[in-house]
Amino acid sequence: MGSVPSIEILPDECLIEIFTRLSIGQSTSASACVSKRWLKLLITIRSAEYHIQEDENVEFGDDEHLSRSLEGKNATDIRLFAIAIGVASLGGLGKLMIRGTPDLVNGVSDAGLSAISHYCHSLRVLSLWNTPLVGDQGLLAIANECPLLENIDLSHCTRISNYGLASIAEYCPNLIYLTIESCPRINDLGIISLVQSASRLRKLKIHSLRISGISLAAIGFYGKSLDTLILGRLPYVSPKGFWLMGKAPGLKKLESLTVSSCSGLTNICLETIVEGCSSLKQISLKKCWFVSDHGLVTVVFTSGSLKSVLLEECHGVTQYGILCVIMKLKSLVIDKCMGIKVLPLHMNIFSSKIRSLSIINCPGFGNVGLTCHRLKNIDFSGSIGITNSDLMAIIKRCTSGLVNVNLSGCLNLTDAVVSAMAYHHGGTLEQLCLEDCHGVSDLSAMAIADMCKTLNELDLSGCKISDFGIAVLACRGEFDLQILSLAGCCDISDECMPFLAMLGKNLVGLNLKNCCSITSGFIDQLVDILGSCDVLS
Repeated sequence: MGSVPSIEILPDECLIEIFTRLSIGQSTSASACVSKRWLKLLITIRSAEYHIQEDENVEFGDDEHLSRSLEGKNATDIRLFAIAIGVASLGGLGKLMIRGTPDLVNGVSDAGLSAISHYCHSLRVLSLWNTPLVGDQGLLAIANECPLLENIDLSHCTRISNYGLASIAEYCPNLIYLTIESCPRINDLGIISLVQSASRLRKLKIHSLRISGISLAAIGFYGKSLDTLILGRLPYVSPKGFWLMGKAPGLKKLESLTVSSCSGLTNICLETIVEGCSSLKQISLKKCWFVSDHGLVTVVFTSGSLKSVLLEECHGVTQYGILCVIMKLKSLVIDKCMGIKVLPLHMNIFSSKIRSLSIINCPGFGNVGLTCHRLKNIDFSGSIGITNSDLMAIIKRCTSGLVNVNLSGCLNLTDAVVSAMAYHHGGTLEQLCLEDCHGVSDLSAMAIADMCKTLNELDLSGCKISDFGIAVLACRGEFDLQILSLAGCCDISDECMPFLAMLGKNLVGLNLKNCCSITSGFIDQLVDILGSCDVLS
């Protein structure tokens, strides 16, 4: 039986006294590698307790802060101990992200966060996701010793309560961004104490918490620095809570509001919020089923600052409401709103403001004539009700020049639309997606090659494009394509090899998946020819 090294006989107190005589840096890092006992003892020493603060010739600037990320089984206290010791002489961490697991034995705990707090006083960003062993004491340690914290994300942290949240708000005066999601021990008291103390908070995200309207009222009263507010899945917040938030005087600087899966948001609440938030520029509503045309139209026309609206799965909104607000907005995104159906009468709408219009996965949208002079970006992907005539109106009346166009899944479109788009907007068009537009053929390829001079991304997946179309693009096109997708184009064969090689001089991405007439040998040769281009097959 071997003898135990003499230094291991020393009690912890003596070893700690020896360690404080080391210099922070290589000496402490080397000592931490000796054993877990030494590592755990070193972690108990705060950086200020060392007699020699750092190794000589170590230099670092004020903005040179390190970033570390721990995920899954690597998210343990031992890993955090080692990181804390290792970066001590480099100024500590500036950003720490931990994405843990439900492991209640080996995961990151309060001890791990305490170690970080001892050595990383310059920590500015902390993200904790699914860390069931981290509680209020760990958060308190961070708050006490990391006063520069600006951005904190607490998601699925089941042991953190109002006390931990209050400590962050009280001891981190620079806190600007905060996310709280699925933390069951945080309730109204925690949110109220937070917004009362965190006077510089600019962005707040609250999701899946058991809070009531009292919290929203407090946000509306105390959130005087907030410019971004994100609220999601708050089933216990009634319409009165949203109404009180809008009536409170504190959200004058709010510019962006996102609300998702909140049944308490109604038309009246939305109107009250917009009325009280005089700087509001952007609204995003997702799964807010009690918002209808009346609320949407009222807020858009009464707000003097609103520029952008996003609606997703808001089925109370119809095509009438959408067409009304297009006239007032610069950006509008409508996604999966099934209340949108073709109106019995054709409507002609004029807008001199709209620059970006997205009607996505809304099969009932159509039968409209839009005149949008300044429109730059359109996305009608998945909106199968769109017809040639609908798009022709936009294409011919837009005078500023379209830049990005996505028409994937618009089954009723034909070569006529693509030819018109190339003719009117070929000098500005940069991205064009025609995926699964089955009426698009080689004629469209000819129009694109002849007239689109600035195109860098083209998606013809699922179109009726043949080798001839590829040859035309290669021989007549004056653009410098970077991304070309031809997935599912079964009329393309090995014969197009030389033409794809010609196109490939600037390509960084080429998609040939499910091109059933192309052989594997062709793909191998093409990969060799194109070199750095990423070929998907």
